[in-house]
Amino acid sequence: MPHPEPNEPVPPGRRVITQEQAAAYVGCESKGSFHAYMKHLGITPLDKRRGKYDRVAIDAAMDRESGLSHSGDELNDDEWLHDG
Repeated sequence: MPHPEPNEPVPPGRRVITQEQAAAYVGCESKGSFHAYMKHLGITPLDKRRGKYDRVAIDAAMDRESGLSHSGDELNDDEWLHDG
């Protein structure tokens, strides 16, 4: 399987992404800034040897960081459908 280009976008629906894709996904231009940001968010690679990251975990950590995730306040699908 060929390696993606450094700034190759994340294919739609892809959950496990390369380090290069993850860095581009979060807007980091250097490995150092990417690793510092992942450490800040508490994200570790799924596979350190291959540098694979979970896009959903990155999204969740970024949501928490920005205040978009309100643990305990979210409605599940059934509650949302029957609310109001």
